[in-house]
Amino acid sequence: MALQKLISNVIDSIEHNITLQEVLDSMINNKTKHFVLLDNKKPVGIITERDK
Repeated sequence: MALQKLISNVIDSIEHNITLQEVLDSMINNKTKHFVLLDNKKPVGIITERDK
């Protein structure tokens, strides 16, 4: 598999104060496996599909 297929230039981000259900729904709708959590447009964490 080409490296370019593994690396995305698009950074998926989401505000840190949403519910876990909203995160899961966003992952399904956006077909992503991770989000950078933001607080006032600053990264404060990462959540992935493995965080259960």
